[in-house]
Amino acid sequence: MLIAGVFVLWILPIRFSLFNGLFVAFMCCFILYLVAVEVDKKKALNNENKELTKMLNHKDIYAMNEDELYEHCRNCGLSDVDCKIAYFIIIERLKGKELYQAINYSERQTKRKRKEILNKIK
Repeated sequence: MLIAGVFVLWILPIRFSLFNGLFVAFMCCFILYLVAVEVDKKKALNNENKELTKMLNHKDIYAMNEDELYEHCRNCGLSDVDCKIAYFIIIERLKGKELYQAINYSERQTKRKRKEILNKIK
């Protein structure tokens, strides 16, 4: 009962309580804005670091051996099937009818797959 009495004494007049709500909302928005700016800066810095690392560690895909190519393909987000197709394209250097027969896809699908894979790993 005593605690409730203390809070009753802390009630602000109506003109201050209306203004107080606006002030608290403004402060919350401002603080959350500052937090969002810092998070965006950290994300941008992280992305720049990844790009820089990728550029420094970049090796020509045609100079890679089998293991390096497989690792590079997996890092680029390719599946095992796509890694095998990349092997035929990069290491075996198959093109045209030889490539269609090696991967058992239609000519049109093989061209699409080849272009998609090369765009991802370059």
